[in-house]
Order: sequence, then structure tokens, then C-alpha cells
Amino acid sequence: TLQDGKSVFVDGMLPRAMSGPYICVFDELDFCRPDVSYVMQAALEGNGLKITEDGGREVLPHAQFRMFGTGNTVGQGDEQGMYQGARPQSLAFLDRFTIWAKVPYLNDKQRTDLLQRHYPALGEDEVKSIIKYSTEHLTAFEEAKVLQPISPRGILAIANALMFFNSIYPGEKKNLHRALTRTIIDRATEADGSVLKGIVDRVSKG
Repeated sequence: TLQDGKSVFVDGMLPRAMSGPYICVFDELDFCRPDVSYVMQAALEGNGLKITEDGGREVLPHAQFRMFGTGNTVGQGDEQGMYQGARPQSLAFLDRFTIWAKVPYLNDKQRTDLLQRHYPALGEDEVKSIIKYSTEHLTAFEEAKVLQPISPRGILAIANALMFFNSIYPGEKKNLHRALTRTIIDRATEADGSVLKGIVDRVSKG
């Protein structure tokens, strides 16, 4: 940047975070470019970060500075086409993360709370039906019957679609089937769709 007509170097996110008692979270780290991950390696080891563009100035990490990364492919890249653009990360980069934690999918109660918080107008039976569907969908995913999981965003999308169809066709029992079809089946692959359609038909009739 320019100050008083002179070019002044401005630190980026990482050196700014390192200089204080901050938590730096790198979301979707699977998409990190190799040249960026290489620069991060020294910081991940707890060493200083050398800013070559600023005369080789070294930024030392604060004692309470912490780094976290999140990702869907554990740094291995996208083999199934669910996370387009994810890159396989180098082992040297991954080895510098000393603690790994797998975050499980939301349980039934957590998914119920999520729906009721965002869509309080949904009826109790409608909430139960959406939860039943999402539970069976996740079971099918974990048993490798389908490649496509269902995320909290997907669950909310079903509820949003159901509210929409309820406003157009008040009281119709087909609204849940319509919502599940439009948000799940219509975006699924042919192989996944045949399995998920069975779950949709079973849940929406119940």
C-alpha cells in the first residue's frame, strides 16, 4: 500500500494472527494451493515466518497463537466428485498438523433442534419425518449404499421447500414428497437416486 507516496508493506492474515493470542482457522484447507501451504509449514511447526517481501523480516508466533484447519477430504483430494477443486495436499504439510479430529454428523436431537430453530412453523410430524429421512439417508451413506451424504444445509433445504409447498398446497400430504424430490432426488446421481427414492417414498407415506 502507499503511505505519503511511499510503498509500505502490509502484513497478511497469517502474520497478523501470529503476532497475538489469536486462533486462526483455515476453512476448507483441502483447497489450499501448494505454494501457499509451503509458506504455512514454518508457522505450523511453531517457528517464525520470514517475510521476504519486507526485507526478510521475521514474525515470531505469540505463545497463545493457535492454528486449525477444516476440510472434507483429509487432505487426500476428491476421488468421488463431491468436492470439486479439492487438492491432494503434500504429506510434509499434513504431517505438521499434530492433532486430527473427525467431526461426526449431527445426531437426531441436534438435527431436530436445528429445524425447530430455523423453521418453528413446521409441525411436529413434519419435523419428525424430515429427521427420519435424514437418518435413513445418512445410514445409507455410511453403509456405502449412496455416495452423496446429507448436510445440515441439505436438511434445512428440505424444510424450506416443505414450507414453500405448504404455502401453495395447504394441507396436502404430498408436500413432503414434493420437497424431498425437489431438494434431494432431482440433484442425485442415477445410482444414488434409485436408493434415495426408496427412502423418500417410504418416509413420505409414513
